[in-house]
Parts: sequence; C-alpha cells; structure tokens
Amino acid sequence: MLQRQGTMVLKAQNKVEGFETVEVPLKDIHILVDPNSPHHGVKYKACAESLEKGMRWPIILSTYETYWKKEKLWPKHTKEGYGVTNGNKRVLWAIDNDYKMIDSIIVKSKQERDKVNKSTYIFFKEYP
Repeated sequence: MLQRQGTMVLKAQNKVEGFETVEVPLKDIHILVDPNSPHHGVKYKACAESLEKGMRWPIILSTYETYWKKEKLWPKHTKEGYGVTNGNKRVLWAIDNDYKMIDSIIVKSKQERDKVNKSTYIFFKEYP
C-alpha cells in the first residue's frame, strides 16, 4: 500500500516484464463478473486474507474498444473506463478497504491478457 496525500493506492509487489504497470482509479473500473455468486464468495474470503500480506501482481484491465467479450459482459450503460479481465476480487477488496487506486496492466487484446496471465495467475489453492 502507498498513501499519497490521502489517496491510498494498492501497489503490486511485482512487475511483469514487457508490460507497463499504471495506477488506475477504482472509480473507473468495472467488475465484469457477478460478485454475488456463491463461488465468488469463497474465493473472495481467501483472497482477502492473502491481500493482508500485500498484492503480488497488478490486476489486468481492458478498455471497451479492445475487450473481446464486451457484448456479453461489459455494462450496457457505458463504454467508458476499464473492465477487469483478471483481478475482480482484488478490486472488490480494495474498494471494501477504502483504496482509491490500484496497480494495473492495461492490455489491448486477449492474446496480451493471456501472456500476462501466464506469469501472474495464482491458483486458488496456492493463495499465499
């Protein structure tokens, strides 16, 4: 975590080679899964416990223009902001804990997302 003039930023402990990590305001991020699903709740609790020790990797975001499942998952009311392709639980945790910004990688395609995900994905059973 970094606090800058009252703005809490959830910082990643690691960077992904070849991709820029940027701080994105949480208010500009759309969750693209149903946070009320039972499956999500169990993993959220484990993720929240893990995040108490810090966030290992940046979340992965996409803009509306470059998101590959926009017809199915993007909010119908807007084309603005960023959609979470990986890191929904981290975004929810950051919001629940009064963060204003989060370290992110903004990808331009599913192929870029897959490349970043290959290095950063943590399986549920491997949460720290």
